[in-house]
Amino acid sequence: PAAFAYPGGILINVNSPRFNCDPSVIMNILVHEIYHGGYANTIAYRTDYDLQNETLDFILDFLLNEGMATYVSYSARHIFPNNFVPDYAMIDSTEAVKANLEKVDLLFRQAESLEIDSLRRLAWQTGVIERAFYIAGGYMAGRIDEKLGREELVRSMCAGPLSFLTVYNSVAEKDMLIR
Repeated sequence: PAAFAYPGGILINVNSPRFNCDPSVIMNILVHEIYHGGYANTIAYRTDYDLQNETLDFILDFLLNEGMATYVSYSARHIFPNNFVPDYAMIDSTEAVKANLEKVDLLFRQAESLEIDSLRRLAWQTGVIERAFYIAGGYMAGRIDEKLGREELVRSMCAGPLSFLTVYNSVAEKDMLIR
């Protein structure tokens, strides 16, 4: 990765070709990574209950974390313009969003039969490398924000990934639901 957050900091390779040597793009991605630092502080205050299923919890948490971080940086484009990162164009494409929602749905179905290590590898490939968590989760956050407002988005995010998914499904079109 060209940038990532870790406990205690953020590492960003400002020379990465992924940033096109554009300070605005770098700052926009920094917003994404700063969100991750804040997200780590919400976990202790969640009201969602654990699902008693480590694989489902893993996917739900990853979807919420990367989706919200993407939505935060997507929303910051008026401050730090970023038309270079392809995630934002995909969030604006109904077809790309549907394809990524379907990928997340498939991960949930596979969570019932795969061992946790296999699921983690598949989630990394599908959710991170192929960007499904970023695109689907970013779109989900945007729909909640648009339909119910920022306060409900923040409340559902802070409550935990199950609340985030439930609130999203309450406002999603039938063909855009996460099952």
